[in-house]
Amino acid sequence: GAAGAAATGSRRMVEWGRLVAVALLAAGLAYFVPRAVQHPAGFQPVRFTVPEPEGVFLTTDGASAKLSPDGRTLAFVAFDSTGIPYIWLRDLESTVARRLVRTETGGFPFFWSPDSRQIAFNVQEKLKKINVTGGNAETVCPIKSLRGGSWNESGVMIVAPYANGAIYRVAAGGGDLAPVTAVDSTRSETAHRFPQFLPDGKHFLFTALPARDGKFDTYVGSLDSPKRRLLLSASTGVTWAPPGHLLYARDDKLVAQGFDAGNLKLRGEPVTLGDVVASTEFSGGPIASASVTGISPDDRRVALRREESAEMSDIWIADLERGVATRFTDEPGTNEEPRWSPDGTRIAYLWSNSSSPRIKVKSLVGESVTTYLDSDPLFKQLLGWTPDGQNVVYARLDPATQWDLWILPMNGSHEPRPYLTTRFTELAGLVSPDGRWISYNSNESGQFEAYVQSFPVPGGKYQVTNGGGGNFGWSRDGKQLYYGLSSDPGNVHAADVQVGTEFRLGPPRQAFSPPKDAREVRRANTDNRRLALLPAGNDPARSLTVILNGLPGAAKL
Repeated sequence: GAAGAAATGSRRMVEWGRLVAVALLAAGLAYFVPRAVQHPAGFQPVRFTVPEPEGVFLTTDGASAKLSPDGRTLAFVAFDSTGIPYIWLRDLESTVARRLVRTETGGFPFFWSPDSRQIAFNVQEKLKKINVTGGNAETVCPIKSLRGGSWNESGVMIVAPYANGAIYRVAAGGGDLAPVTAVDSTRSETAHRFPQFLPDGKHFLFTALPARDGKFDTYVGSLDSPKRRLLLSASTGVTWAPPGHLLYARDDKLVAQGFDAGNLKLRGEPVTLGDVVASTEFSGGPIASASVTGISPDDRRVALRREESAEMSDIWIADLERGVATRFTDEPGTNEEPRWSPDGTRIAYLWSNSSSPRIKVKSLVGESVTTYLDSDPLFKQLLGWTPDGQNVVYARLDPATQWDLWILPMNGSHEPRPYLTTRFTELAGLVSPDGRWISYNSNESGQFEAYVQSFPVPGGKYQVTNGGGGNFGWSRDGKQLYYGLSSDPGNVHAADVQVGTEFRLGPPRQAFSPPKDAREVRRANTDNRRLALLPAGNDPARSLTVILNGLPGAAKL
């Protein structure tokens, strides 16, 4: 068809070899995006960097950058100081990156059309596509989320449209979703993710969740048959690098495995390329850094998540007065999302060792650790504590109702109970200091807005923002609510809580503007004080490093 002819023409214009793009972060870690086109024999590997655009920050996720099929344009996600992501484009023949308008909050993962003229992404529970030259985004179909996708030359897209569940196909011009894989409950599978078409446009790769013994299974599927074939198992998902390699991470290094796409068989032994790769927040995703995640109630200490490898992260406690950081966790696996108890004596956090995440609570006094939700296989986000320290609030990803708000009691039977479960997504739940209200984000209107309801029993729903926004939490005395507006992404707004039996807010006002170079801002518990994560004086900006002709055997083409 026309798409196929355009793609073929592009490949003839750019006869280059295998190309792998590796995003090198300031912390010395990396994530990559591979792509190959034909390259004259004898070329040596060449590297060059794509710097971080001024005023925004590159994400540190391995699924946030992709090179176009014709090898000419790098697409990546960057966000401003308020955390709103956009898709950016950088032509490799240019020195300037440009923001792709109308992709705000689209984020990643995203995927290219085969002719390199369009990008498909998820926003407001819709799969959309947009021309790289600009214009309005067109809706392809409704989806709940996006966990990877691919687009063949026949105009067929395959996507993982839910956090849990199978791979589906849909016409690129729009239509209904139809499943092309089936989750195998006999193998305790919960999801299939990150599909990638192979050259014939019929077969595709995908990753099954959850991991088994720390490794994700990658399968070959087909549009023509429900049968699938196990290809390999690795600590990450794989990325297809035409014409003949699969890339994945092993011991945090980039590995290339030979693959015959025609016979659908591996060939030879995997070769370590040496580049360090960063992890992705998406389980099973193809291929970090330290981040501020919690300030103690007395504003003297900060809980930091320090990522040591793709499968290992720990929580450290930094003393802001002395400038000393001490390790808090040392258990193998990922330890993240630390949340201080109201009295500052305990920290709740999420732990996983290639398994479903569990909530742990560790004392800062006697260092005792209690584990909760061992038998719950679903994904979770830890949000915080109730002000009396009796409950932990978390979000839970249900296959039927998406993200819901749940309460985990710290006393008694510790039996979790749902607080708010709808067919929409609810996240970022934060209980007010007096324990009467909870603020949260929901996309029930078609886009994310901030809301407030009564607590511990929901009721009297009050919409805080209009036209897109997000909940940033309460002032220490509970008399103000902070939030962000999509229409004013560079500022944080606040409104006074009106006294009464029903929740109401007074007129909004601008509360503060984060520093332009702030990569993360946290509100301290003492009002009018904030903690900003800024680059150090010798901390270089993040950049993407592109490696040309870097795969094994490239010089033999």
